[in-house]
Amino acid sequence: MSENIKIIKKDNINVIQELFSKFKKAVVFGKGPTFKVIEKDEDTLFCCVNETINYIDDCDILVINDIEKFSNIIPSKFTNLKCILTPYHIHKNAKFDKNLTYNDVIMKLKDYFNGYLIVHNLAIHIPKANYDDFITLPSKVVRSTCHTSCDFIFGFLTNIVCIDTYGFGISNSDNEFYNESFKNNKAGCNAKRLRILITCMNSIKQYYNKPITYK
Repeated sequence: MSENIKIIKKDNINVIQELFSKFKKAVVFGKGPTFKVIEKDEDTLFCCVNETINYIDDCDILVINDIEKFSNIIPSKFTNLKCILTPYHIHKNAKFDKNLTYNDVIMKLKDYFNGYLIVHNLAIHIPKANYDDFITLPSKVVRSTCHTSCDFIFGFLTNIVCIDTYGFGISNSDNEFYNESFKNNKAGCNAKRLRILITCMNSIKQYYNKPITYK
C-alpha cells in the first residue's frame, strides 16, 4: 500500500474542508456535449468527472465511481492533483462488487498520485455495504458521477455557495472534439435519461437550497 496517498475518512474530513476553505463557488465538468474549458478564478474550485481532467489544467478534485475510468486518464494529470473522491466499493462496468474497494484504486495510482483519497459510502450500496468510519454524502441522490460531485461539494465544503456545471445532461452542441474524446459519451443522453438526470439534480438543489446551473 502506498504511503504517499492519504486516506480521508470521517475523522479527518476537516483536512479537506480546510484545504478548500478559500473557495466560494465551484465548477463541475461533466462529459456531456456542453463541456467547455474555462479559465479559473481564485475563488473557484474545479471538480472534474472522469476523463474531463484530461482537458482541465488546474483540477482540485477528481470524482470517479468506476475503476476502469482511471485507465482513460493521462497519468501526468495525477501529478499535481490534490484530491480524488471515490466510493469505498468502486464500481466496475457500472456494477457493485463487494470484493472491489478503494484499495484497488490505491494500487492503480500508487506510482503517480500522492494526494488525498476521499472515500465515501455510495448511497445505493447501503445497507448491503456501509462503513461507519467513512463519510456518506448527505442528500443520498445517486444517478451519475456529476450528482456525486455536487452532493459532496455542498455537503462537505459548506463555504461554497453555488455550482456551475459544464457538460451535464444538456444535449445541444457543436463540441464534437470533446464528445469523440470521452469514452461512450459521443451522443450525450436521450430525452428520458436527461429528464431523470435533471430531476435528480433538482433534488440536490432543493436539499441544500443552493443553486446549480447548467452551462
